[in-house]
Amino acid sequence: MGRSASKGKLLEKKLDELWRQAVLKKWNYRCAVCGKTENLQAAHIMSRRHKALRWDLRNGIALCIHHHLFWAHKEPVQFFLFLKNLLGEEFLNQLQRDAQTIVHYDTDDLQKIGDKLEEFIRARGD
Repeated sequence: MGRSASKGKLLEKKLDELWRQAVLKKWNYRCAVCGKTENLQAAHIMSRRHKALRWDLRNGIALCIHHHLFWAHKEPVQFFLFLKNLLGEEFLNQLQRDAQTIVHYDTDDLQKIGDKLEEFIRARGD
């Protein structure tokens, strides 16, 4: 792996953590399903393999570990119906369309994404 490739991987890891922090803040540190405030995880609505949405805050929801691992992943139809009711069908349709976008980020792009996530985290405060 070349120097710029490893720098890109480090930036991606940093962005994953910033995205996690921002999603939890966006959802006020509460599980969107049950309202619990402990053992929270930031879950992707559309898989993080869709690079166009991987660090997009629209694509994140705060879930307690139970609702993330033992409900959303095990009962995807029920989870989808929950999301449809919570966020709206058009919102989910737009995410689906955006997920199909092919993107190729360079390190400058990744840095800009990180700057936006950091700005969101700072602006929201604790």
